[in-house]
Amino acid sequence: MRILLVIMIINCSCQSFSQNVALNEEAAKTFKASIDNHSLVGLGEEGHGYESLNEAKSFLLEFLHQEFNFNSVIFESSFTECVISYLNNDSLNNRLRNFLYPFWNTISVQNSLLNYYEKEKVSKQPLILACDIQEDCRFNLLSGYLIKENIIRSNKNKLNECDSILSLYIGKNFSKKTPISNDEFIRLSSNYNFISKELEDLKNIPDVKHKLLLRCLVNRELLCYYLTIRDVNERMHYRDSLMADNVMWLKNEFLKNMNIVLWAANTHVSKQNSNDRPRWLGEWLTSSLKNQYYSISFQSQKRFSSNHDRFTENCSIKYPDDSHNRFDAIIYTDKKIKIKPQQWVTPCN
Repeated sequence: MRILLVIMIINCSCQSFSQNVALNEEAAKTFKASIDNHSLVGLGEEGHGYESLNEAKSFLLEFLHQEFNFNSVIFESSFTECVISYLNNDSLNNRLRNFLYPFWNTISVQNSLLNYYEKEKVSKQPLILACDIQEDCRFNLLSGYLIKENIIRSNKNKLNECDSILSLYIGKNFSKKTPISNDEFIRLSSNYNFISKELEDLKNIPDVKHKLLLRCLVNRELLCYYLTIRDVNERMHYRDSLMADNVMWLKNEFLKNMNIVLWAANTHVSKQNSNDRPRWLGEWLTSSLKNQYYSISFQSQKRFSSNHDRFTENCSIKYPDDSHNRFDAIIYTDKKIKIKPQQWVTPCN
């Protein structure tokens, strides 16, 4: 499917899709041509907590959905917490509060997801998703759901025991740096194997729910191993390989033939720029999807260089001329606006 991105979406002060935006038609034409035939677009950002970047990315997300049939978005946020909130049929506001990392849960992001949410309810399949292996204080949503829905009965105690152990290591935001011990990992892994087997044997559960819950348990067991890793770089690269695996699993199981937006940080959406083994999420996707993956970085810059194409009064774009560059395009805003305290949703406080 042809994917055409029009730069009229990139207005860093915009609040809604309907707002008129002046654009440079010639620059828009160049931009459209540069990303044709890509089915997965990664939207990165140079730093978390900037509403100016949230607004620019949100407007792009909304435009892609309304004009070019991008019907799914995958966030760098907890896969498991997202799935459970979806299965609970939570409102969009509660859904985002239950899984989205706080620095993205602002009004501009919420508004950009309204059409995705409505389409999801009609299609009865998940379209607002997440891929991160990490979880935070909301990790007990999984056990709460499995017990409340009477899905796990014989192994309730094992679920509760796992939560008790994990609460010591996850905390609010992975604040405790001490790794899980080998004995604790063996205990957790054994418990989750029993729980997974009970879930696998269930016959009276809808297929979509069954697949999603089994995948949650896979994620949970991998999270436990992740928490045993001491080396920071090894831990980060392992996490990104798992995020990529979640993206590809979602694409193959639920999002076949769909155009997908990936919302994450620059480091994660950056493309592979060497022949080395992939380390980051975007590098794994580059390896798996080849020419279908297009990566965009959102950054701030006080003054635009002469080699940038100016799209609007406040934004411009650069196309790196190095074929090994990590981004296909870099979109610059002319200022950074920090998220105001009243806009910051922090469910772990």
